[in-house]
Amino acid sequence: EEQPLIGVELHALLSEKIMRGPTIEDIRFSYFGTAASGCEQSIGIEVSDEVTDTHFEPQTHMAKLKFSTDLPLYEKVSLCRARESGVDAIFLEDVDGTLNPTGQAHPGFIVSDDHNQLDKFVPNLSCMNMLDTCARYCPNICLRTVRIAIDSSAPSNLVVILSEKSSGGKIELKPINVLTIERDNLDTAKWSNSILYEQVLPGGDYAVTFLFNGKIYWPVFVEVAYGEAPRCKNHVKSIGIVQPPLVPDQCSVMA
Repeated sequence: EEQPLIGVELHALLSEKIMRGPTIEDIRFSYFGTAASGCEQSIGIEVSDEVTDTHFEPQTHMAKLKFSTDLPLYEKVSLCRARESGVDAIFLEDVDGTLNPTGQAHPGFIVSDDHNQLDKFVPNLSCMNMLDTCARYCPNICLRTVRIAIDSSAPSNLVVILSEKSSGGKIELKPINVLTIERDNLDTAKWSNSILYEQVLPGGDYAVTFLFNGKIYWPVFVEVAYGEAPRCKNHVKSIGIVQPPLVPDQCSVMA
């Protein structure tokens, strides 16, 4: 079977959590597209459909890219094969607006068409459809991944609410995976795994609330980790955790 001609192929999963995402910068894409190459599905930048995890992780930076002037947008970049394979939450930073569909150099992010919660936190967000790319272009937004891990002994019907102060927006987070986390440095316990929540967020003032049977709940532990920072500056830098009211009897063992 003939393979499509792809200039840069991006993968959904980082092989190591400590790795940085790719930077695609100062590159000229020549002889891509069906007309110029004679190859079907000839695309400059594509997110691969070869995945071991369907949740997109790398913070990808793109800048100073040059394409043939007559190359249609869907032959410059495409998320379609990855989306057809079930990859979600894809986001690519267009640092200088090279791929902005308007042709104006306004920076933003290319996001997969399943990103339907960004407008909960950014009032009047105007993302543009990118025809036949399975993506939208969101100008003047700054995205970063946030990961929240809690202990695996948490109740199965735990409700996790993420809220943003200035917009008043809130969404319910759903667990996406189970991670192995070793905690040899703790004297009291060693956790073998945790429940993971992950969300791509614009900049803002966020808080997470854990609810169990309608009341604020405190897990055995909560860890918040942030993905690689984007080039844009107004990205999310911290998230608060809403704590339940202090009950004096619960602290008597510490006296």
